[in-house]
Amino acid sequence: EGSLGVRDPLHLGADVGIRDNILNLLSCFSAAWLRPAAEAVARERMVADAPDAAAVRRFVDVRLLAPAKFELPPEDGMHPAEAERRREKFGRDSANAFVLKRVLRLILLLDRACLAKLGPVGVTLFDQGASIKSTKVMVLEFS
Repeated sequence: EGSLGVRDPLHLGADVGIRDNILNLLSCFSAAWLRPAAEAVARERMVADAPDAAAVRRFVDVRLLAPAKFELPPEDGMHPAEAERRREKFGRDSANAFVLKRVLRLILLLDRACLAKLGPVGVTLFDQGASIKSTKVMVLEFS
């Protein structure tokens, strides 16, 4: 209804296969572009000075795609089993929204930076051997 979401049984942060697919999509970006964008979205700097693509991939996995802990405050008078079911659903939905927002922010930031020519000189946005060469196609693949 006018907003983005994730299908109910999926858990973007906890499902290793989905995380790996997202990482493979994001690995189509050049590491020289992906590093500063990932640092900006995560609001945290990488430790290594000149990391390779694998280090950037690990940073994105741990800092952007890792499942976050979201807790729902308990309600008085609710059956414990119902309270637990609601907590699990709230945690999954919140984690999905968190990961979805971060991935889309990263792609949008890289797209806008490329259009404004803010990236490293002489380095293309996408790797030479990448299967995806546009952010539009990447968002469609992500969906």
